[in-house]
Amino acid sequence: MIQVARSQVCSLFPLRCPSTSSADLDEGKRKDGLTTLEREELARLRRENKQLRLEREILSKAAAWFARETKSIPSKGSDS
Repeated sequence: MIQVARSQVCSLFPLRCPSTSSADLDEGKRKDGLTTLEREELARLRRENKQLRLEREILSKAAAWFARETKSIPSKGSDS
């Protein structure tokens, strides 16, 4: 009886039963979301993307600093 009630609640409110929906996605029974592996990969790629953006920002600032120090480009306040 409890199992029947639980399955009815999960079918009505799938967000409240994430393990059931995740298992169904992982097993290929459903196609309306990401599998566990896809979610893990997405999280990893988002972390990597964040790190790469930070590194690009740092390198951009360092390149601008070195260019000003070597006077390769005029500084912002210069009349040249």
